[in-house]
Amino acid sequence: ATRRFDKLVSKSQEIRNDIDHLRQQRATMTSMYQRLDRELQKQQRVMEALVEKSVIAYDQRSEVLMRMLAVHDQKVEHARQELMEDESPETYQAVHQRIVELMGESDLHQISRTLVDNEEENFANFIYVNELNSKASRLQHRNSELKKEIEQLELKNVQYEEKYKVQLKNVQYEEKYKVQLKNVQYEEKYKVQLKELEAELEVKCLKANTLQAKNTQVCKVLDQQKSAISDLFRKLNCDPTPIMNRPDGSVEVTDYNITQFIGILEEWLLEVLMSDVQTRFKQAEERHLQPQNLLLARRALLPP
Repeated sequence: ATRRFDKLVSKSQEIRNDIDHLRQQRATMTSMYQRLDRELQKQQRVMEALVEKSVIAYDQRSEVLMRMLAVHDQKVEHARQELMEDESPETYQAVHQRIVELMGESDLHQISRTLVDNEEENFANFIYVNELNSKASRLQHRNSELKKEIEQLELKNVQYEEKYKVQLKNVQYEEKYKVQLKNVQYEEKYKVQLKELEAELEVKCLKANTLQAKNTQVCKVLDQQKSAISDLFRKLNCDPTPIMNRPDGSVEVTDYNITQFIGILEEWLLEVLMSDVQTRFKQAEERHLQPQNLLLARRALLPP
């Protein structure tokens, strides 16, 4: 009986060592969770700012386009009424000459192709920015899922530790009061329970490694997005001065200034779209004007 009691005492010491090791792992997991939580919060703030700016820019663009289309329709109707009153070849010749002066090109087919190419390029850039916003939203959703998984793993780890403490108390109680009566049965039962706990601990460690790998993949995707934004910024020759003037300004896209880079890209795209719409509006307006003299040439600008 004394020999078996010594064995159980030795086993109890091993269990205590295992508990200390598990506590160290729990501290490591807690530190990792806190670090991931801070990173997720930063990314969430960045993505929320991106979505908000994108919505504002889109609303402003829609409002400006509606206003310009209304003014355009009014001008076109006014010009159409004037042309119905008085049309001549000289009018079309003057309009053609004005288009040539504005575009720097005498070939009407080439002018049409240029306008179409510009429109396609602007639309492609706008679609690309929308895709970036969509990917940012998906990454935010994935980060939320990872956070929930980490919280569940942390809860299970706490429950496992409490369960282990209860089992340890039972073992100590058996060592003190029932060593001589149930040594053999308890030893077999303890071995089975220890194997189950070891298997469960192995599963938990595997899940923790899987979560770490997923987090690494998410960070990699975010780095790719930042690289794509930086390449687009350089290709469009955007001015980084507003970012450089800040105390923490940098020409590289980081987690802290990514919203500023996207804001500059959205402003550039909005300016290009506005310029293109204004150019089309002016061209459409000039095609229907008939400047016979200085007074008649400005008559279309007067309110109806």
